[in-house]
Amino acid sequence: MANEQKQLTLEVSKIIKKYSAYFAFTAPAVFEESGRLLASLVAPKHLNYLKEKAAVRADIKLWFPEVKSIIILLLPYWNTKQDDKKTVMKKADWLALRQKRGFKRPPLGASKKGPQDTVIVSRYILGQDYHLSAKEILSKIFEEIKQLDPKAAAKFFTDTSPVLEKALAVKAGLGFQGKNSLLINDRAGSYFFIAGMALNIGLDDFVSYKNIVNDCPEGCDLCLASCPTKAIKPQGGIEQSLCLSCWNTQEKAPLPPVIEELTQTYVEGCDICQQSCPFNKIAEAEILPQLLPLV
Repeated sequence: MANEQKQLTLEVSKIIKKYSAYFAFTAPAVFEESGRLLASLVAPKHLNYLKEKAAVRADIKLWFPEVKSIIILLLPYWNTKQDDKKTVMKKADWLALRQKRGFKRPPLGASKKGPQDTVIVSRYILGQDYHLSAKEILSKIFEEIKQLDPKAAAKFFTDTSPVLEKALAVKAGLGFQGKNSLLINDRAGSYFFIAGMALNIGLDDFVSYKNIVNDCPEGCDLCLASCPTKAIKPQGGIEQSLCLSCWNTQEKAPLPPVIEELTQTYVEGCDICQQSCPFNKIAEAEILPQLLPLV
């Protein structure tokens, strides 16, 4: 039985290597501390969903009782070969890009005072809706897993599912959570999506690339210093009610004055803390064609 599981682990790793150089298999875990933190969060109304499913987020078995192993992938969408100037564009081009990505309704900010004629968007906004791309990739992987084991069943997750994907990725050895709360890989930086699946079949623990850095460089507070709203706290973590990206992607109103002013330029997402991170200065991970910028 152990040899069969080892062989299955090897075969599944071959499948996933076609989609990412950064992936891992790990056993289910209960993150009680994270669950308590989510349950106690004081957050804007548009983040209340974090509290509502805190218990499920802390224990993946409450979401998928049959789970025996978890596959986690990092799906890079940006690297140092890309042109940073792409994130700055005319307002009309931004709205056209949203149409191209399938978002037919203009964002709330587009009809308010401003935005300015020239706007800034997050790097991930330049590509297709990653929820759809990630689901497509996971579906292809699972189709091949089913060929190996017809009894396989799975549930997929991205950031819309009640799964602590960052905590699972850290547990598996794919990176560490930086002071800005993002998962950071010492080769791929943080410009990637985290996607995965909970499986009802057993796989050995495995990591394609073992992250050798466990924390931000000593004394590095670049992300804290760069954040215009001071949303990143010295002890680490984000005060969600100050995070620009939380506000301008959730389209909730009324906006706090400091956020409203900034959203005249930063209209969708925010990469300021990521831009300052030293690990993103060396990120050269390969990008799948379906995750490349559309512009």
